[in-house]
Amino acid sequence: MVTTLSQDIKYGIRVFVKSPGFTVVAVLVLALGIGTNTAIFSLVNSVLLRPLPYTSAERLVHFEGINSAKGISDSQLSIPDFLDWQKEADAFESMTAFFQSGMILTSNDEVPERVPRAVVTASFFPTKGVTPALDVPC
Repeated sequence: MVTTLSQDIKYGIRVFVKSPGFTVVAVLVLALGIGTNTAIFSLVNSVLLRPLPYTSAERLVHFEGINSAKGISDSQLSIPDFLDWQKEADAFESMTAFFQSGMILTSNDEVPERVPRAVVTASFFPTKGVTPALDVPC
């Protein structure tokens, strides 16, 4: 058994030395396959397998304001709509809203830069069970 394995390894090395083009292609294909597999596993692990960093994350629910019947495909839920949902929903312990957008950040000596931002309701952090890094009064 061991002699067969050593003979197979020696034969494989001879084949690779005789045809370096095939060797390069084989190594590149293996490297691409291993790299792709690692990237996909990292994505699946971070998105699906690792729990959210919130207390009671399994109790969080996300709603969007899409109404196919009326042709509303963007989730642009208005504040009055959210307040109506919040007032009428008895099944939820708390509700919060957030709106993501971008803004331009500038200073006197720097190039303007587009940065992401989120506008959230006052119950955003308590609903998720976290405290903000910087609590700025409104």
